[in-house]
This record gives sequence, C-alpha cells and structure tokens, in this order.
Amino acid sequence: MDSEIWIAMVGGGSALLGAAVGGAAAVVSARIQGKHATKVARDANQGALDLARRTAQQAAYARLLDVANEFEAATGRVLALAAAVIDEVNYTLAHSQSRLGRESQQSYLRQIAEVRDPERVLAAVRHVGLEGPSTVYQAAKGVQDTANKLARTLKDLRSIYTEEDQTVRAALEPTRPHRDHTRFQSAISTFADTASAHLNNNG
Repeated sequence: MDSEIWIAMVGGGSALLGAAVGGAAAVVSARIQGKHATKVARDANQGALDLARRTAQQAAYARLLDVANEFEAATGRVLALAAAVIDEVNYTLAHSQSRLGRESQQSYLRQIAEVRDPERVLAAVRHVGLEGPSTVYQAAKGVQDTANKLARTLKDLRSIYTEEDQTVRAALEPTRPHRDHTRFQSAISTFADTASAHLNNNG
C-alpha cells in the first residue's frame, strides 16, 4: 500500500477516534452537569421547605409562650384573693363564723371568676403538636396540664359555698393555688427551654 494512502488512513482514523472520544467526554460532562443542576435544584427546594417549616414552628412556639404568659399573669393577679378566700373558708369551718364578711367574699370570688379559662393555651398546644417534634409537644402538654390544674383550682374556689344559703361546705388546702401556679410557671419555662433547644439544633 502506498505510504501516502496509509498515512491518510491513519490520520483519518485518529481524527475519528478523537471525535468519538471528544463526543463521549461531552456527553459525560453534560450528564455530570445535569446531575449537579438537579441536586442544586433539589437542595434549594429542600432548603425552602426547611425554612418554611422552621418559620411555622417558631410561630407556633411563640404563640404558646404568649398565651401561656398571659394566663400566668392573669392567675397570678388573683393568688392573694384566692389565699384570702381559702383562709376565710377554713376559719369559718373551724369557728362557725365569718371573719371576712359576705360582701368581701363575693367580691373576691367575682374577681377570681373573671379569669378566663385557658382555651387559648390549649389551642396553642394543639398547634405546637402539628408543627413540632414529639419532644417539644410533650413539653407543651406539660403547659396544658398545669394550666388545666390551675384553672380547676380556681373554679373550686367558686364552688365552696352551697347554692341555698352560701354556707361553707368544704375546706381547701391553703397552699394549693400558689403551688399550682408555681408548677404552671415551671412548665412554661421547661417548654421555652425545649423549644429553644430544638430550634437551635436545627438552625
């Protein structure tokens, strides 16, 4: 075979091989770039979802703290009245006579009755249950349980007199309202710490 023809064939083959290799490299590169673009898009979408979830959690946690603190303040303002009512009840049972007087008793009980039940606290706890993990929800349940206990204690003060003649019908533990209020405060603090830890660990 003529040397010129052989050189031309070799040269042509090399060109074809180079084109094939170059084309394959371009395909591989395009695939890599495509996968990278897909991953970037997926990560961006996941990041947006994470941000939305975190924002919703922050809002739910803040809402519970707001309404819980409001209920804590409202109940705290009547603790002294509750103590006075209990003291009067126990004194009346022990001595068969009133020391505080009917008008003052009724005034104190009316003010205690003005404290709203913790429905907003319970609604906020349910919202936390929808948005947060189980650890945060359990802490929120602690707020709910102690709020309900405190509310029942204050309701009990309004039912210590008989309907017929307003005479005392039962003694109450003097420290019960203050103890229940303190436990409610502790539950709020525990929830705040738990919620903060969750948000910080997932920031």
